[in-house]
Amino acid sequence: MTPAHDTAATAAPAPPPARLSARDGAFMIARGAAGAAFGLATVFWPRVQLASAAQLAIGVRTAALVTLGYLLVAGILLFLQSVRQRGTVRLVLQCEAIIVLPAAVFLLLAQQPGQLRAAVCIWALLHGLLELWMYRVRRAEPMAADFLISAGLHVLLAVIVGFGTQMAALSVFGFAGAAVLIVSVLFIVGGATRRMRARKEA
Repeated sequence: MTPAHDTAATAAPAPPPARLSARDGAFMIARGAAGAAFGLATVFWPRVQLASAAQLAIGVRTAALVTLGYLLVAGILLFLQSVRQRGTVRLVLQCEAIIVLPAAVFLLLAQQPGQLRAAVCIWALLHGLLELWMYRVRRAEPMAADFLISAGLHVLLAVIVGFGTQMAALSVFGFAGAAVLIVSVLFIVGGATRRMRARKEA
């Protein structure tokens, strides 16, 4: 047998192409819906606080509690999504769910805009880094760039809020809502596409 034949015989078989999961798609849609509700709340909630749109404002406690509600729902969905996952994907999803807990504590204790900024900044940075890890783990899958875009937007949110030392609660609330809303639209579209493709593959 020639060396070329030996090389061909001993070469490892090519790995099968990554397949999309309809279940993952469903959870992405659910997370997107929760994020869209939060994003829309950041637009409309301040407008019902005062009679005049020129006097838009929102209290730190209100912003913190609304943000906390979104993070808790997102954390629960992330944990449920991790249940049937394996390996690193499961670990990343569980980490994304766990980092909601310290953020929730900071939000419950927040009394000043700076404390609200710190809670949102730390959560967004950690979540963005974990989404980047998720992209690296799942980059062989179709549409893996969704996680990369999500990572970039969350890190950008962390940078904006972290350096916005003069931000009031309304500004923090608005920037967080805008970033989450963009990611949510991406996840809703991506989740629906994943479900459709997974059903075709099945």
